[in-house]
Amino acid sequence: DSNLEFQNKIISNSNLASSTIRVNVIGEVIKPGFQEIKADSQPINAILSAGGLSRFASKKNIKLLRLKDDGTVFSRNFKFADLVSGKIINLNLLDKDIIVVDSSAWAKTKRNISDVSAPILSGNQLFRIFN
Repeated sequence: DSNLEFQNKIISNSNLASSTIRVNVIGEVIKPGFQEIKADSQPINAILSAGGLSRFASKKNIKLLRLKDDGTVFSRNFKFADLVSGKIINLNLLDKDIIVVDSSAWAKTKRNISDVSAPILSGNQLFRIFN
C-alpha cells in the first residue's frame, strides 16, 4: 500500500500528471459536488473548496473514501478539528476521492421530527380549510 502511495507521489510530481484533481465532497457542506483542487491537497482543502461545513454538519464524522486499484475501498474517518489543526498529515487526496460529511445527531433528530410532523400538520391545515 505504501508502494502505491509512493508511485502516485512520483507520478503527481512528474510532467505527466495534471496540476489539479477532482474530489467529490458530499453531505453537509455548503456546495456539495465535485471540487477541482490542487493535486496533493489535504482533505481540508476539498471541504473548504465546497464552501465549508453547513450548520448541520457533524464535526466528528468526516470520511474519506477511495477506490483502490484492486477494487477494494480505502476508508478513513476524521474529526474536523484534526483536519483544521493539521494533525492529519501525509494523506494527500487523489483524483476521484470522495469526502463524506455526515449530519450531526441534532440535525438527524430534527429531520426525523420534521418528517413525522409534516403530514400531521398538513392534515390539520386541510381540516381547517373544510371547516
